[in-house]
Amino acid sequence: MIRGLFGIAGMEYPYLIEALEPLQEVQESFVIEFIYDFYDVVDERRLAEEKK
Repeated sequence: MIRGLFGIAGMEYPYLIEALEPLQEVQESFVIEFIYDFYDVVDERRLAEEKK
């Protein structure tokens, strides 16, 4: 999922994230944090658009 988001954005997939792929438990924690952070960014952008 995260690899796809980087691809859509036209960005290179970071090596440090790739290094997490074999570590299932660490990868799950990373994905959860990534999703929460991504939601925050989307929510902040939505609020900024509403203020315009």
